[in-house]
Amino acid sequence: MNLIKTIATFILMVSAFLSTASCAQDDEIVNFDLDNLIIGLEEKPVVRIELSLSKLRDLYVAVQEVESRKTVKSTMKRIKKSGNYHFSIDIDDIKPGKYRVNAYLAPKGKNWNDRLGDTKFKVITVIDAPKAPEPSVYSKKDLIKKVTWPKTIIDDSEVILTAKYDITENRDLHLKLLDSSNWKELGALKYTVKKPGEISVPFSDLVTNFPAGKYVWVVYLTAIDSDEALTKKQGKHFVIGAK
Repeated sequence: MNLIKTIATFILMVSAFLSTASCAQDDEIVNFDLDNLIIGLEEKPVVRIELSLSKLRDLYVAVQEVESRKTVKSTMKRIKKSGNYHFSIDIDDIKPGKYRVNAYLAPKGKNWNDRLGDTKFKVITVIDAPKAPEPSVYSKKDLIKKVTWPKTIIDDSEVILTAKYDITENRDLHLKLLDSSNWKELGALKYTVKKPGEISVPFSDLVTNFPAGKYVWVVYLTAIDSDEALTKKQGKHFVIGAK
């Protein structure tokens, strides 16, 4: 009988251990990120975190100076369930430099010594300016990607000229209308563009304003206030019919 009780007790202990281990494995930081890794003196680190939890846990986030390891801010949030969370961290009188943002989980009321799973971290740079500049949205090369325009125009209905482009810095986008029978320039438009994208320009009453014939739109990019093409000129030939 004692042997049976001993075996039963052992089975219960193993089951309890496996259950505890399973819960511990469920408690983890699945993903940890910051909105921006470069911020200004007036900005706050914004944490985005995905958690997998078996029960209520304490989430700690600490900001440390990289060189000295001095903690300049520590915050704790009690989290009830798995999910995605985000929040900002207020840091008083932060100075320019590099900081390590650490995140870890602990049982309710516990701390670093009883943390669960791995500590996650990101390194941010605080620059000596109120705000960090906007990240670059430029492309790797200047390019007219596509121009769309109807092949034939037979009435005065509105039609739209669309040009898609990539740029490496602020550029001027040129749209020139030519008579393709003699290459005489009939009109020109110029737009300063500040990020890759597309532009759509509407036109109407073309049959009324232009004689029947063959025409072409010529589209290209230049440096600001220049007419020297930086890209291959892309043409879009079309015909205007008789009214």
